[in-house]
Amino acid sequence: MKYIVRYVLLFACMLCSNLSFGQTYNVQVGETLQLNVPSVPVGYVDKAIWACANPAITFISKSEISATIEVTKKFDGYATIELVYVERYQSITGHIRANTYYKQFYVSCVGGSGDNSSQKATSILIQPEISVEIGKKVTIPYQLLPVGSAAEVWVSRYPGDYIGISHNSQEQFVTVYGGSVGIEKLTVYFYDENDNTISSTCMVTVFDPTWTSPESISVPSVLILSKDEEYKILPSLYPQAATTLYEWDSGDRSIVSVSHDSQGTVKARGLGITDVTVKTLNDLMAKCTVVIVEDKTQLMGVSSALKRTASMLEMAEDIIQ
Repeated sequence: MKYIVRYVLLFACMLCSNLSFGQTYNVQVGETLQLNVPSVPVGYVDKAIWACANPAITFISKSEISATIEVTKKFDGYATIELVYVERYQSITGHIRANTYYKQFYVSCVGGSGDNSSQKATSILIQPEISVEIGKKVTIPYQLLPVGSAAEVWVSRYPGDYIGISHNSQEQFVTVYGGSVGIEKLTVYFYDENDNTISSTCMVTVFDPTWTSPESISVPSVLILSKDEEYKILPSLYPQAATTLYEWDSGDRSIVSVSHDSQGTVKARGLGITDVTVKTLNDLMAKCTVVIVEDKTQLMGVSSALKRTASMLEMAEDIIQ
């Protein structure tokens, strides 16, 4: 029990970063591109940190509002521009709070290589994530590598309930139609000379702009389950009329698996402790620490004690701030 409490205390003190979907830009060598820091829900951007590991990308300027980059030489594939930014805001209790967000931008170099039209492709790239409004269309380009190489490309989607697609293989893009609200996995792929599948995936989120976005989200701070037990985690949103889609994740799938429905159905796989996180469409995030034991009836009262400990930590944080 002491181990469990120490574990919860440790994770209660960790910052929880909000993730944001990426955007893709096509830039020629010598061109510049301005990237903007996204607006924050309730406060203001206090700090923005920009970075890129690709040596072909040079930062001309960086600020809490935007950054300007230049493509200095040719490269294949995508360069990832990383942004970490901090939102400062005043809570309803009058205390100054901070949220940390993480966003990626993807930059491809137009005409990054020479003529490889007679060469068979060895890999394929597509934008990792994209959002489309229900009832609208969006075009998603993909790229065969080396640039200019050839392959017969196919497109699949799963679960196949939320989007319609059309494929232009000559121009190398997929047109996506938002049919109903949900998250769909779109995969472009081809077969190499050994009949192996070479693929790349884009997560497509179909959203309804008439929804009221939530201002906060919460889930139970601690959940104790017996091995092989299932439990549905129901998030609470504020305001109550808010509507969103959820993205669930498990820190260790060998301990806990989680479904991607509106109620995160967790399944206890093995003994141990891990976190289950949920994220909304507007990048709010909440975390539940899940403890898997052989027989939870032997730990009656532990869950309540851990929840009280988490509440005390939150109160202490308010006093310190």
